[in-house]
Amino acid sequence: DGIECLSLGEKNIFVGYQSGIANSLGIGNIAIGYQSFYSNTLGYDNTTVGYQSLYANTLGYGNTSYGEYSLVSNTEGNYNTAIGYQALGKNLTGTNNVALGHYAGRYETGSNAFYVDNQDRSTTAGNKAKSLLYGVFAATVAGQSLTINATTNISSLTASEIVITDGSKNIVSAAVATYPSLTELTYVKGVTSAIQ
Repeated sequence: DGIECLSLGEKNIFVGYQSGIANSLGIGNIAIGYQSFYSNTLGYDNTTVGYQSLYANTLGYGNTSYGEYSLVSNTEGNYNTAIGYQALGKNLTGTNNVALGHYAGRYETGSNAFYVDNQDRSTTAGNKAKSLLYGVFAATVAGQSLTINATTNISSLTASEIVITDGSKNIVSAAVATYPSLTELTYVKGVTSAIQ
């Protein structure tokens, strides 16, 4: 049930009915599953496991997908990682995305996005606003972001105490002695009268 066509590509492994059937010059690919990597012609260094995973890929390279319909629409996107049923399922040309969980990032079509989710959110906006974790990768720390769409409990903190960062940038509970005094609070920069 493996590949049914002659190919000039090399170092490929295709397992499953019509898996990698269109591959012509793509090299270094591994595809396992019914019609996985079905449309590929020149894509290389991809690894995919699952029913119709990376199905539409033609030129994309360096992608990793695991799960039924994961990266199913990807045609030319590169360096994407999709783990889960329909993870990054609508991505066409976006690159460097990471999605963990079934439906994670399903509607994402851009690049450098990070998702942890297990719900179908219906739109890209829904993916970003409701996924347990949504982030943006960038070359600099200042350009990166991580959004937690959940109530967050940090077990190392003490209830009902002010939260600060320590000298190592760790989030900690502030001891009562470190709270600003009422006198200090009345002289906040820019405030011309006592805080009531």
